[in-house]
Amino acid sequence: VCLLCECVTYITKEERGPFLQLLPEVFNLMSQLAHRDVEHLKRVLEALCGTTESAADFFKDCLASHFLPVLSSLSKAHEDEDVRKLSLEVLCTMVETRPKMLLKVPGYIEGVFEACVHCLALRDDEGWGQRRATT
Repeated sequence: VCLLCECVTYITKEERGPFLQLLPEVFNLMSQLAHRDVEHLKRVLEALCGTTESAADFFKDCLASHFLPVLSSLSKAHEDEDVRKLSLEVLCTMVETRPKMLLKVPGYIEGVFEACVHCLALRDDEGWGQRRATT
């Protein structure tokens, strides 16, 4: 997956066509890594973040079907805090990079907002628990 992300960054839009059919499998693999290999998942998320900065349009056909569901789920429910942060970073980087494109994707902005609120709520809950334990 990291190699695919690296390749997409350096090839032209016209050359990306054959790689598009790999995207559903990329997100399926990420879902599997979430339960089996957190360290590899972190590397994939870091690579994905770099790719969304430089080649966001590569993902446009799978934003609603794969990109948002998998990354939103990881950012809200994964037990590893780094995975949650990296997933949210990928989602937000896409918004920063291609806001007009994402306004056309049903539910994308709402999904990212929901993931952000969820992450903030987790922090508030953790802080509350720490304050409560000291009193």
